[in-house]
Parts: sequence; C-alpha cells; structure tokens
Amino acid sequence: MKQFLVIAYILMLAFTSCNNPTKPIAQNESLPKKIDSLEMILFHDSMGTVNQKVSQELMLTYEKYVNQNPDDSLTADYLFRNAQIALSLKLGSRSVNYLEQFCTKYPQHPKAPHALFLEAFVYETELNKPDVAKQKYQEFIDKYPKSELYLDAKASLQNIGKSGEELINEFEKKNTSK
Repeated sequence: MKQFLVIAYILMLAFTSCNNPTKPIAQNESLPKKIDSLEMILFHDSMGTVNQKVSQELMLTYEKYVNQNPDDSLTADYLFRNAQIALSLKLGSRSVNYLEQFCTKYPQHPKAPHALFLEAFVYETELNKPDVAKQKYQEFIDKYPKSELYLDAKASLQNIGKSGEELINEFEKKNTSK
C-alpha cells in the first residue's frame, strides 16, 4: 500500500509538471522542445500505460540536457523527473543516482526534501537495502523536521524490516490499548 501511494505521488508530480500541446518530434529540435514532445507522449497517454521506449528516450534527453546545461533553471527539474521515470521503470539504482545528484547539486531546491525522502524509499523498497534506507530516512528527519513528509519518514524508519503481519499486529495492539 505504501509503495502504491508513493508511486501515485510520483506520477502526480510528473503529470502536474507538463502542460504543453503534443507536437511531432523532429530530429533537429532543440532539447527543450524534444523534451516537451516526449513528455506529452509519455504523460498524456490515454491508456495510462508506461511506454518504455519513450521513457528511455526521455531519460536520455533529460540526461543530455542536464550534462550540457548544468546551471540552467530547468536542470534541477529535469534531474528530478529523470529519477521519477527511472523509478517507474523499476530502475532503482539509476533513480537513486539521479536523486543523489539532485540532493548534492540542489540542496536548497523546493523539491530537495522530496528527493531525499524518495531516495530513502527507493533504497527500502526497490534496492532492498534497509540499512541505507534507515540512514537516508534519518537524514531526512534531521534536515527537514517541518516537511509534509516528516511523519511518513518517521513511520518508515520505525517500520523498516517488519513484515506485513508484524505491522498488522502492532496496529491491532495499538487500537485495543486505546
């Protein structure tokens, strides 16, 4: 359930970040125009499916833009979106790589708390590295005590490594003691 909510949150962020009309992709388009075109194809698919070919092309285009324009105002958002797409394709290591870059290069960006939380989540759920996830959740808790994700990070930190059955038993025990 938790994984579903985070994936839904990621997709919501991705959908709300693109609002341009669909255009055919030309070979000589500038990178921002190509990105806009690929985003329109990917995020406005009426079937709601992930087009792996378009996703991978968009990831490569984001990467190219980020490398060619490290100081541009769009670079941070493209790096974050790349992490989201990598996660949606179950490419946990790549997603973590993009998120680490984001957190290192843009620690003051409004999405920095989300990036660090997402990094911890990917370590926990996709890469099955609970020790690293614990470190990242704790880092998040220490850095962003006023974040909307603060309580989620605390809960995640407390529940890492517990089975679904253990979580249910704890929940039931908590409810009966009230």
